[in-house]
Amino acid sequence: MTSVITTKRAYSELENEGIIVTRPGLGSFVANFTYKDLGTIREESVKECISDLISVAKLVGISDEKLLDMVKKALKEEAGRYEPQ
Repeated sequence: MTSVITTKRAYSELENEGIIVTRPGLGSFVANFTYKDLGTIREESVKECISDLISVAKLVGISDEKLLDMVKKALKEEAGRYEPQ
């Protein structure tokens, strides 16, 4: 069960990001997007995750070089999951 406060916060964040449009008395609807808009939203989402990753790495004392090595290794491992067997 999700609390009302959590739900309201989620809707508010989605509206602030332009993903939904809320019309009083009617409800909330997915905003109209172009493919370019969706690409931008996806890239911003990834950039935000990368920023969070960098912040955590700095917090725990991982150097930029070590973080880069870790990301490269993870990318190789991920690519290996999708190679035909």
